[in-house]
Amino acid sequence: MAKTRASCAAEEAERDRYATVDRRGKTVIPEVSLRRSARAQARLSKPIVKPITKPSSQKKPSNGARRRLLTPSSVSSDELAETLAQRDADYVLSDPVEPEIEDQADSGGPTEWVTPQKNIDARSARPPVEPLILISVLGRRCVVTLISNDLHSVQDAHILAHASDLRVTIAFQTFMVIERLNLGSRFNRVFLDSRMHIAYDHGQLALIPVFADLQRLLRALQKKKLPPAPGQDEEPARNAAGFTPHEQVFPRDDEREFHIVPLSNWGDVPIMRKVDVDGDEYRLYRPPWTNPDGTPSLPMAKLHCSPYFVTYKAYLALKQPGVRAPLYPREVDLVIMNGQLMERYMK
Repeated sequence: MAKTRASCAAEEAERDRYATVDRRGKTVIPEVSLRRSARAQARLSKPIVKPITKPSSQKKPSNGARRRLLTPSSVSSDELAETLAQRDADYVLSDPVEPEIEDQADSGGPTEWVTPQKNIDARSARPPVEPLILISVLGRRCVVTLISNDLHSVQDAHILAHASDLRVTIAFQTFMVIERLNLGSRFNRVFLDSRMHIAYDHGQLALIPVFADLQRLLRALQKKKLPPAPGQDEEPARNAAGFTPHEQVFPRDDEREFHIVPLSNWGDVPIMRKVDVDGDEYRLYRPPWTNPDGTPSLPMAKLHCSPYFVTYKAYLALKQPGVRAPLYPREVDLVIMNGQLMERYMK
């Protein structure tokens, strides 16, 4: 096909863009060469081989992701028992339904009071809640407000902190006459609504045993001889160190009354409590927590808990600077005396 005049003119203009002038002043138009050099052809004739790199032996920097922890909700019970048994030979997976009831031979305490080696393992599974429901007087209800767990707000709360210092656990083992203390025991746990749980852990709320129980606890801590517990005929025996086993001081199956005491650092937040567990009526309690005649307005709580744990927890709250419980002067004095004596065994 013959080139048009316009296309020829365009080609000439394109060549002129790359044209150069030689020494004699002539215009030289470069020719396009499609031939490759020998070096380029040799390079292209070789096969392309990708290098195989070995994985680095250096550890990659952590991206902040936390290691997966084994819990009963993430693995089966068999896998959990096997994994925990490999880490701690004394670990025994608790029965999730039936509470453990064993004889307390030689004052060593039932297995329920036994904690794994090193006393506290923060990674171990939380104790099952079903045995606590069975032993609690009101089931899974807050012992302060009496509300149910319909909104999933009632929590399984430790009385003596699960992460307590080793000196604390050893002292409790000594004066309670327990081989190894398990702070996950049902007798160190109680059901509390989430707000009451926070206040209890922050030392704004206390549960205080009745005066007679505080007196009996003090005699036991002083290594004195105790009279028989209510419903028992024989006097409790003491060990070589002079301490009475805790279940002879306060029998295991007894339900005990405790004062519900919002402390002086509570603030002005009222407490709403059901008048009756089976009813629909509520009553609002406000500071200073007294009836018109000056008596305490908040009812007492009937609990399964050990007065040993409850008393020391109350002592820790009352030893805070400026914290008081003016409605219970006699009980507070005994709480302080018991707590100070407990701390003496922690030295």
